[in-house]
Amino acid sequence: VAVMRNGRIEQIGSPRAIYEKPETRFVANFIGQTNYLPGKVEKTDRGLAFIRLCPEVVVRAIHGGGLAVGAVVDVAVRPESIVIVKPSARAPIGWNSAVAAMERCAFLGGLTISYLRLQNGQVISVSETQNARMEKVGLRKSGDTVQLIWPVESSVILHEAESPMENIDDPVQP
Repeated sequence: VAVMRNGRIEQIGSPRAIYEKPETRFVANFIGQTNYLPGKVEKTDRGLAFIRLCPEVVVRAIHGGGLAVGAVVDVAVRPESIVIVKPSARAPIGWNSAVAAMERCAFLGGLTISYLRLQNGQVISVSETQNARMEKVGLRKSGDTVQLIWPVESSVILHEAESPMENIDDPVQP
């Protein structure tokens, strides 16, 4: 599959590769729903980038090199890659985690989409199938604090950041 934009090829690959590893925000949007986590590269080590989203949250993503410390990037994470767990749960090795507050849920039959607010104020979505719903852990009310976890390999660094990252080192104001 080739994804084109304004007569120019943005990315070529299998449908799975384009979906799971989009190279740009345009490709990620073209092929499905995505959460974008803007941040700054704090360090790189052995193919991993450590990206600070806010003073309280650093996530890891695999990168292929050429990523400068201090670079502003968008990390794309598909809603179905994220798992909602109790705040006391420990993320497995090789997984990212972030604390969030439940905002609202949309029940769509075989799918529930939850909207949660991260500590930096950003709202992200999580898709759950019938078998993975968080009602099993007793969390569904607005305001509930939860932990979001997702595999490091599900965090994709996009080539261009389209989100402003002003004052990332400053505490987030409510």
